[in-house]
Amino acid sequence: MDIDFIDRLIGLVERSSLVDLEYSENGTRVRLTKGAPEAASLPPVVREATALVPVAAPVAPPTAPAAAALPHTQRAGIVGTFYRASAPGQPPFVQVGDIVAEGQPLGLIDAMKMLNQVEAERAGRIVAILVEDGGAVDGQSPLFQIAPVEATDV
Repeated sequence: MDIDFIDRLIGLVERSSLVDLEYSENGTRVRLTKGAPEAASLPPVVREATALVPVAAPVAPPTAPAAAALPHTQRAGIVGTFYRASAPGQPPFVQVGDIVAEGQPLGLIDAMKMLNQVEAERAGRIVAILVEDGGAVDGQSPLFQIAPVEATDV
């Protein structure tokens, strides 16, 4: 890999909406990340896609909102294509209304032909699925809303 090629990669990242780019060739790897150096360890902040259509309407917040009672928005974390099931024709990992445990698989994101499992960041009830099966997602795309579950809801 030559320095001119790396310079062209830097220019590509600077001119685009990309926040993170990783390239490898013959055992050499280059990773470019936009932003402040201290933000490099955080997930990339990318403009939220406006073309995503909710699959199910989110549940209205309670009348006396308590921070713990509001639904948690599970985000993609990476750029790719979101799939609700493990393979075409298979049932989806979760449906609206399902109760999930922290770490439970919710879907898959295909990023450069690598399937990445999306796991629930919190336990709760799926109240909305915010991206269609096969939809494009970026690092900050909202995928699910997960509401806390009361002991009486189980």
